[in-house]
Amino acid sequence: MDEKLARGVARELFRQFSLSTEMEISLRTPIVRELARKYAEEGGVEDWNIFQVASRFEKDLQSSKDIRTNLRLIRHPVRRKAILETTFAASIAGTEQSWMIALSNTYILEKTSLRVIETAHHVAIAQHAVLRLYERGKPDENLAKSILDHVTIWTYPVWPKN
Repeated sequence: MDEKLARGVARELFRQFSLSTEMEISLRTPIVRELARKYAEEGGVEDWNIFQVASRFEKDLQSSKDIRTNLRLIRHPVRRKAILETTFAASIAGTEQSWMIALSNTYILEKTSLRVIETAHHVAIAQHAVLRLYERGKPDENLAKSILDHVTIWTYPVWPKN
């Protein structure tokens, strides 16, 4: 693939990432809004219904494109809990070029509380690297996203020693 075409494909991929990251445009927004409304207006969910709500929430999120989920159900006789981890690619603007990063949200669903933990993995792929990947390889945008997925799977935070 020539450089001009590769540059255009890379720009379009990063434009899609930046659009999907915006709160008003994201396909995840109405899904998360519905879950938040259930907790805010209805006071939560029934204890026996937590796993069903979490499973439905996971399926709805998976229907939007480019999102990875991991649902863990914690069974307890008194306090049931569901933990849903999501990871998706996003774009941030740099001084010279855009960078693709992996954003992660962790949703902790309990009977009366919903907690959301937002993090960004410390892995970033430059737009120039994606351009070269397209230029020298097969023109497939899923290749760039899968590289980011593989890097974030094997990367973990390094904590300072006390």
